[in-house]
Amino acid sequence: SDYALDRISVFDREGRYVRSFGERGGGEGQFDGPNGLCFTADGNLVVADQQNHRVQIVGEDGTFVRAFGSEGEEDGQFSLPHSVSVGPDGSIAVVDDSNRVQIFDGEGRFVRRIGSEGEGPGPFMSGSGVAHGAGGEIIVSDCGREDVQVFSGEGELLQIIGAEGDSKVA
Repeated sequence: SDYALDRISVFDREGRYVRSFGERGGGEGQFDGPNGLCFTADGNLVVADQQNHRVQIVGEDGTFVRAFGSEGEEDGQFSLPHSVSVGPDGSIAVVDDSNRVQIFDGEGRFVRRIGSEGEGPGPFMSGSGVAHGAGGEIIVSDCGREDVQVFSGEGELLQIIGAEGDSKVA
């Protein structure tokens, strides 16, 4: 994603520029600060559209598929989403500036929330990235805590991997 130019740029395996799509705006297929992205199993691109406080799903060619979310702190809303991940079951995890991870089904319907702002095991200080493990685990990096927390797909804390290389099984 090209955050500054509000577009998605595509490169081939050798790193050569192929094409771009998207432009600044709040409409379908338009972006305002596209940030994290990942692919669904069927080849669509999931984009954290940060300044529009939403997630967009587009085809490989940039064709709009759907969007979900709006600005806010409630379930299903976002405050500057910046990282997305698609799980093996097609669910979509999103981390935003509200120090939480929200899980949505593949259609963008809210399913559950993991974490909140705070200290200690489970909460986040500055959740910065999200990924899925092969078994559906949700892996969250936190630059404020300087660690990585691993949760089950249902949100149970499984492990904390610390900044000093230590690891604690919850």
